[in-house]
Amino acid sequence: MSMNNNLITYKIGSRDSLLALTQTTQVKRDLERITNNNINNIKFEIVSLKTSGDQNTSVPLWQLKGSNFFTKELDQALIDKRVDLVIHSFKDIGGARPAEIMLAAVPQRTFAHDILLIKNSTVKKLFSGEKKELVIGTSSPRRSYLLKKSLAPIFKSINKDIILKQRDLRGNVNTRLKKLYEGESEYEYDAIILALAGLERLFSGDCNTNDTLQEYIDRLNFLVLPPSIFPWASAQGALAIECRAEEEKNNSPLFQLLQQIDHYQSRKIALAEKNIFNSYGGGCHQAIGVSIIEFDDVDDKHNHQIQICLGEKDGEDISKTEIREIREITEEKKIKNIFIGLPKHKQSDPQFLSDELIEKVLIDINDNDNNNTKFSNAHLFVTSDYTIHTLKKDNNDQSLLIWCAGTKTMNKLLQKGFWVNGVGDYLGSKEILNFKKSAFLDKLSGVAEKKWYVLTREDAKEDLQIGEHVPCYRYKINDVSEEFISKLKNTSTFYWTSSKQFEIYCQHFPFIINDNHIHATGVGKTYQQLNLKKINVIPFTSIEEFKQWTKKQIN
Repeated sequence: MSMNNNLITYKIGSRDSLLALTQTTQVKRDLERITNNNINNIKFEIVSLKTSGDQNTSVPLWQLKGSNFFTKELDQALIDKRVDLVIHSFKDIGGARPAEIMLAAVPQRTFAHDILLIKNSTVKKLFSGEKKELVIGTSSPRRSYLLKKSLAPIFKSINKDIILKQRDLRGNVNTRLKKLYEGESEYEYDAIILALAGLERLFSGDCNTNDTLQEYIDRLNFLVLPPSIFPWASAQGALAIECRAEEEKNNSPLFQLLQQIDHYQSRKIALAEKNIFNSYGGGCHQAIGVSIIEFDDVDDKHNHQIQICLGEKDGEDISKTEIREIREITEEKKIKNIFIGLPKHKQSDPQFLSDELIEKVLIDINDNDNNNTKFSNAHLFVTSDYTIHTLKKDNNDQSLLIWCAGTKTMNKLLQKGFWVNGVGDYLGSKEILNFKKSAFLDKLSGVAEKKWYVLTREDAKEDLQIGEHVPCYRYKINDVSEEFISKLKNTSTFYWTSSKQFEIYCQHFPFIINDNHIHATGVGKTYQQLNLKKINVIPFTSIEEFKQWTKKQIN
């Protein structure tokens, strides 16, 4: 801090990369906005510093000796009082921090996802079968592991003979985009994996190389990687603002100022992800992804966390996905028989009762007088595999972007020749709405400008915020046997796949509404809608997790 004629200048330490300076500038503006409204004698100055991680880009970080490659030079500048605060990408911060330094603020977190950027020409060749080998650039042990574990099966659903190769890729974001862009003729890289948050900041800020960056992405397609199969690095997407510990001790004006841009929820989740990652030893050599996703009940009485941990440590696979909550059931709520709201052809296990009441009948939209839509230059939200028949395959139409509700629907779309751009995953339509707000995805695909269509059930009233409804199937109510009704009466535990399904069953079989019954569902809109109906419902990340839970309760 320096003073001149009562003007206080705080120096902000930053790496000198384009992304680091962009996000530091954005934080600087947030601080200036606060001080301009309240205090007129404070200004901020950015001091850029080179870090060892930026200087040595010839080998992957995990092969370098030492640690804190992107932070130690900034740490020393802060300790030496050459700067007053520093701004890091939170994922770069190691487990142990110098005693002289403290975490002062974590601004609201942006998209934490990884994103696969792939050439449009490569997508065409993948679906035509011309592409036999796919080279993906990354130097991250986590991304390399998940590439083999999660991405390989995805691409093999397009072409079972495709060979995926990982090629090291270091450098700043703009350097990596340039390498992908300039490799068009030699195909040095067919695709690269980056953090969406960094791209988001670059394309939402004032950047004097924006035109060049736009040129790099003009020929690219993308897939926002779903955290259920490709969890992000711990604290990815979050920024960490640090100052000297004495600032907090003295409750200094600087510390008070930084507290005003601290976002409690973002700090809490980022630290929780870091704690899980550090429990495995931490460090840039660890091939472990950790994602925490929060969702609330509609009345905000309960806050739930989905924790996903996938990776490898010491040659052993790590795979944990769970909702961190206490799922207590009373003595009266005993699990006897279990209903899972899937049709028999999707639920073959005889120990579970399937949905025999509701049949989903496909609608040909070309024969629908109310819908003569020809999808082009638009975004489609595919809500289930019962809507895929609506799509007409034209892999040359790069203007059509496809989003879907879950990873199973994603795999079916890819198998049928449709490239997928993003998945609602656990949060469903809520996640798709978030993607529509992305500055980078808008630059890449026009998520805010192009028309959106929702391929869904005939009488669906949800997802109107996303786009225009296109009815693709309807519910047909079947006659059911007395045997089925008898089994249903003896059922105590129900897993519902939609709110409408629950509503229809309650109309036909009112005995389902029973205080001693257990109702469960996924964590997306069905969970929210049943909460609105004041149904005491237990959320699960998947039907498989629900099955495992019921087995434990019975045993």
